[in-house]
Amino acid sequence: MTREIKFRSWDKSRNEMFIPSAIVNPTDNEITVIEGGDYRLDKFRLGEYFLMQFIGLKDKKGKEVFEGDIISRAGAYILWNDRLACWCFNFKKAKTPDTPLFHVDIFEIIGNIYENPELLET
Repeated sequence: MTREIKFRSWDKSRNEMFIPSAIVNPTDNEITVIEGGDYRLDKFRLGEYFLMQFIGLKDKKGKEVFEGDIISRAGAYILWNDRLACWCFNFKKAKTPDTPLFHVDIFEIIGNIYENPELLET
């Protein structure tokens, strides 16, 4: 079984999501992203642009799930937890640790933390 590696990126200055066709030389502070054969940004700075990795799963409607996606369950979103070394649900208003994510096919993706932050307020 092969694991599909994909990313999408949120462009904070343009308020838009895009799918990079390549990511070159990632470092802690800078990466170069290629979109459609052209350099979208030279040395695109993390903090202004946010990369989100495909987690390898789909929701109940077959939509690919990326980190930062908000699920149809009381303000929960997907993130990677270094301490647990797994994808987790994070409940924004909860004071409890992240909950390991084993499947999301019973949930529906209703947005993401960049385009729809208001969904975390419910």
